[in-house]
Amino acid sequence: MSEKTSTGAGRLRGKVCIVTGAGTLRGIGWTTILRFADEGIRHVYAVDLNPTNFGVLRETFEEMYPASNITFVQGDATNENVIKSLCDRALEETGRLDIFFANAGTFGSQSPSYDQTPLADFVECLRVNVGSAFLALKYASSAIAKTNEASGKLDAGGSIILMGSNSGLRANSTPVEYGASKAAVHHLAMSGAYHNNNRGTGVRVNAVFPGPAGTDFLPAPFQAYVAKRPDLFCSPSAIANTVLFMASDESAFINGTTITLDNGVTNGYFLESLLD
Repeated sequence: MSEKTSTGAGRLRGKVCIVTGAGTLRGIGWTTILRFADEGIRHVYAVDLNPTNFGVLRETFEEMYPASNITFVQGDATNENVIKSLCDRALEETGRLDIFFANAGTFGSQSPSYDQTPLADFVECLRVNVGSAFLALKYASSAIAKTNEASGKLDAGGSIILMGSNSGLRANSTPVEYGASKAAVHHLAMSGAYHNNNRGTGVRVNAVFPGPAGTDFLPAPFQAYVAKRPDLFCSPSAIANTVLFMASDESAFINGTTITLDNGVTNGYFLESLLD
């Protein structure tokens, strides 16, 4: 693999970010990290509960982007101590934090209907998907608001991006607990922006709501659909490009909103009938 270094316009040059759910080879988190590096990110803290792929991911990143730094952290994005210490670590080691992409999540029980979903499974899905987004807001907001002349961050603020799903905007065939959790993420983006605005932190909070994405996260029953109608399945790179825009200064006046990436599926398409 040849050295690539930063190839973009430097939209994130000098900035520091945290990305959770970053340990999957074909995942949204990892694809986003590579796009950030394309745009000159200074340091990435990549977090995942499963460290299996850290070795190959580190080798890939360091070979492609020697001008950027990456730190892999095995940790649970729903653990308060993990997220707090990670934000503190970024400030201590680099002097700044500019971006937090809260991408960790779970699909839930995959029960076909709410009447077959155990309460424990419902609560666990909300704990992971909503809890991880909440902790990102709780600890990254204050960290991103800090300035540090030595690190080159003269103005307070930055961007928190929460990972949602179009299942949180409209009922569909995904598990009821998954849709409910992503609806809560939609509200967290709005309330996070509201509270940060009130405090004058300069921190923007938004959410990205893709439709079904062609990643390993996609449940097996949907995998077969990707080949039949790839136009209805969002690629990790399309999501990463949107997250990059939301992380950059180009989206400086976008705050408290959700960006939907689903080629119109939320407007009324039903995948099951389309893909029979």
